[in-house]
Amino acid sequence: MSLIDCRYCDETHGDLLMCGPARRLLDALHTAGQMRDLPTVEFERPVMDPAMLGDGTVLLGQVVVKAAVVPVGGVIMPVLVFTGVAADGNPLPNWLYAGIPAEIRRVEKLVADMAGLAIRTARKQAGGPA
Repeated sequence: MSLIDCRYCDETHGDLLMCGPARRLLDALHTAGQMRDLPTVEFERPVMDPAMLGDGTVLLGQVVVKAAVVPVGGVIMPVLVFTGVAADGNPLPNWLYAGIPAEIRRVEKLVADMAGLAIRTARKQAGGPA
C-alpha cells in the first residue's frame, strides 16, 4: 500500500481504501467531468452586442451565490449554487456547479477576472480611467 493524494476526498490516505469497481466508477465520473471545462474559459473581450447573449437572457436584479456540498458517486463534493432574482422580480432557478476543490477555485478566479474585465471596459467606453 502507498499513500496517495486522493482527488475524491482531497486528503492523503492509502490507495487500498477503495475497491476496484468503486474506483473505476469514480474515475469514469471524473473523466466525464473534465469534459465540462468550458465554464472556466476566459474571454479576452466582453460581449459588446446584446444580441449575442441569445434569446431568454435575463437581466439580473440580484445575484446570489451559495456554498453547498452534494454526494457524487458516494463522495461529498463542494458545490457552488448560482441563483438570484431577475430585474422584473422573478426568482431564478438554482444552477449547481459541483467539482473538486481545484475546479471550484478556477470558477472563483474566473468570476473575479470577468468582473474586472467588464468594469474596465465599461469605464473605458464611458471615457473614464480603466
